[in-house]
Amino acid sequence: MSAEQFQKLMSQPYGPGHSAFAITPNDANQLQQNSRDVVVRAIYVGSLGDVTGKIITESGAEATVTFKNVPAGSTLHFAFVEVHVTLTTASDIIGLL
Repeated sequence: MSAEQFQKLMSQPYGPGHSAFAITPNDANQLQQNSRDVVVRAIYVGSLGDVTGKIITESGAEATVTFKNVPAGSTLHFAFVEVHVTLTTASDIIGLL
């Protein structure tokens, strides 16, 4: 696969990730990497618990959701813009871009 083909694939929502960062749940701020607001393509949950956050729906609207009892080592394939500290009991959360 050429570098150009890989770059094109990475830009697709179903393509491979190109960056990852630790998420600290916060009720007031959008997810950020390098001081820029980001929308992640998925989050990895390292330790068992609930995850509450704001996602972008298919229509482009934002919706607050709670995923209950997410097993350790799970990946939630949703476009998250926020992960809230309130009601989130899972830890070791990684944002995948």
